[in-house]
Amino acid sequence: MKPIIIFATIFFNGNVENLQYKGASHGFSTEKVCYEYVEKHGEKIASTLKQHMNTVYPNSRLLVLGCSDRLNFERDNETST
Repeated sequence: MKPIIIFATIFFNGNVENLQYKGASHGFSTEKVCYEYVEKHGEKIASTLKQHMNTVYPNSRLLVLGCSDRLNFERDNETST
């Protein structure tokens, strides 16, 4: 797997949660390549994220959508979209 992932940070019930976008589960070799993917597929990413948030995290708020090394997010309590 390549090290860079698409992530979303959301605010839900007083907590901050990080989600990984699984539509590109293979990851990316660089943040530049990742952001190019986000730019090209932004509508699909946004609609998938919105649907996931409405279903799993109702009344949540998106704080950040971006690309980063997956090692920055390796914790047991994080979920995927």
